[in-house]
This record gives sequence, structure tokens and C-alpha cells, in this order.
Amino acid sequence: MAITNICGFETGAFGNDNEATSVDAGATIQTTTKRTGTYALKSNPVTTASANTAIDCGYGAGGGEAGNIPTLYSRFYLNIAALPSASEIIFVTVGVDGVRKFAIRLDENGKLSAWGDLNSDTLLGGPGSTVLSTGTWYRLEAKVETGASVAWEVLINGTSELSGTGANLSTSNHRAIGLGKAQNKNGSGYECYFDDFACSDSAYPGAGECKVIRRPEAAAAPDDA
Repeated sequence: MAITNICGFETGAFGNDNEATSVDAGATIQTTTKRTGTYALKSNPVTTASANTAIDCGYGAGGGEAGNIPTLYSRFYLNIAALPSASEIIFVTVGVDGVRKFAIRLDENGKLSAWGDLNSDTLLGGPGSTVLSTGTWYRLEAKVETGASVAWEVLINGTSELSGTGANLSTSNHRAIGLGKAQNKNGSGYECYFDDFACSDSAYPGAGECKVIRRPEAAAAPDDA
């Protein structure tokens, strides 16, 4: 298994020099609700607004972007504070061409559904049978292949919740993922927290957490005198 990127939001900030590369209004990094470490992502869109944070699928030598992954396995932890009043996006995968290939939505009943081609909104499967409760951390994982007739799957806490084959999930390999409301679908806000993201090009990451090791400040240089 090759883990190609991780993100626990432990830099405490957005930007090209941090873990998360771009952000919509309504997405913040905060310290109040987190699973591990000091920070976690909060997605709090209002009605039709978006609140999405992008994370690259991988990096090359010198930190350059190298996301070009045919089959992407993603893991993130989700804590719901307030459900939407109708189905809205909480996770997307994005191709190297910039097209959003695959999405997971959360509905007003706390159930998940899977969608392809966000512009035409193709329902791939769901809603699922598991009801996600508020105030609980869940481990969500997704497998998304690339091509005109390929497989996809969504896991909750390691158990398959939704799956299918034969979906058209674009011929463009994966470049990035998005956590939160990437695109308005039903004019509904919600409040969700995300932490401990990881992705792989070969297998589900499974349970885990992202931590940061900070270098202590260098000791003051002695006086020359």
C-alpha cells in the first residue's frame, strides 16, 4: 500500500504552503471539535453557499503536485453537528482535468448516497441503511476507479455501505479531493467536522490519525564577547 498524502489540518491554516490548498467561504480550521491533535476542519455552509476544502492526492520531489492516480482510496473522519435539510455533498474526488468525478452526499436522515458526474448528478447508489448520529466520529472511506465502466465503494467504520460497478467516472485520473460542500445541490446548510484524512493509490488506508512533530525553537546563539 502506498499512502500518497495525509492531512490532519495540524498546520492550523489554509494555503499552498499548508496541508489544504484551497478553501471556500464557510470552511474554517478550528480547535474546538477535533478527533486527534489540535485542529480539525469545520464545514458550515449557509443555504446555497459552498464550504469546501481541497487537498491534493499526492506530491512529487520538492513538494510539487503529483496527483495522477487511476484508483484512489480515501479515508476521512466525519463528525456531524447539524444535518442538512436535504441531500448535500460532503466529499468529492477531482480529476487532473478539474472535473469532479465522484461525490458522497449526506441527507436529512443522516444517510449517505454516492453520485457521479456532479454536473449531471448521476445517482450511483443509496441512500444507505446506516443512520449517522450527530456528535459521533465516523471513519468514512471511498474507493473510486477511473473509466467508463468501473467500480466504486463507500465504507463506514470499515464496513461496506454502498458499492457498484459499471459507473462512468471519467477517463481523467485523480488529482485532488474536496471535503465539505463542494457544490450546492439542494440549498441546505449543515455543520460538519472533518479530521485525519489519508489517501492511497493501492488500498484502503484503514483506521489511523495524523499528527505533527514540531521542531523546537533553536537555542539562542551565544554572544560573541
